[in-house]
Amino acid sequence: MSSQQSKSFDEVADAMGAVCDRRSADRIESDACAIARIPASPHRVELVDVSRTGCRIRTMDGIAVPQGSTVHLDFGPGRRLTGQVMWSAARSAGVRFHQSLSGPLAATLGVEPAVDINVEAETEVRRGPLGPASLLPHWLRRLLRKAA
Repeated sequence: MSSQQSKSFDEVADAMGAVCDRRSADRIESDACAIARIPASPHRVELVDVSRTGCRIRTMDGIAVPQGSTVHLDFGPGRRLTGQVMWSAARSAGVRFHQSLSGPLAATLGVEPAVDINVEAETEVRRGPLGPASLLPHWLRRLLRKAA
């Protein structure tokens, strides 16, 4: 068996992705994990590399990601990205973000340098009908605002 035939399926898929990918920004290696909704069901994915405009993901459960589908990446509270699958091969896929990556999530993923942010404590607590509004879950605050 030749050395080319002994390459793993993932190596071939990664090589295909590199050829098919048309990036507008340089990518950096990543080891971040996220929950991806592909297109609606959740799957754990690993970011292989990332840039301001997109990323390459690898599914941890081995599912194939359909080319052209929309992917919602969830990195935790308030840290979500949405993009379109531009290419797909085996367990890997190239995702182009709908909006350029910036801010705290870009710093967390290593795309931007981290900047010290000085946040001052809020001096006044907003009051709602049941006490401090900041203690209520978001959905309950919205419901109470609509009722008022």
